[in-house]
Amino acid sequence: MEQLNNFYTPNGIHVYVDSPLNNKEIDLEKLISKVESTIPSHLLSEVEMVIVGWFDEFENRKINAFYKDGTLHISNIQDNMIDMYDDIVHEIAHSFEEPYGYEIYGDKKI
Repeated sequence: MEQLNNFYTPNGIHVYVDSPLNNKEIDLEKLISKVESTIPSHLLSEVEMVIVGWFDEFENRKINAFYKDGTLHISNIQDNMIDMYDDIVHEIAHSFEEPYGYEIYGDKKI
């Protein structure tokens, strides 16, 4: 059964697959469900959308995920579900830098 490439999560996050995942064993719907079940919804408040695909920034900056303007951009090239889960959680953490930047970095310990 083919996975959806454009859906909304129960928390209202829009998930869009721009380029298919290289690893057919990754169940994106199951993975996103795991993210939403393990991370409290108030910690997802800055995330409006997840786009899976390939972006120039990945090559230019030697990265495989980034957060920008309410959207998680996640590479479609993933080793496994744990690798992709890690990328998503990491980028969710970046979503707090703008609204809570002073609290995070204000003491200059980070």
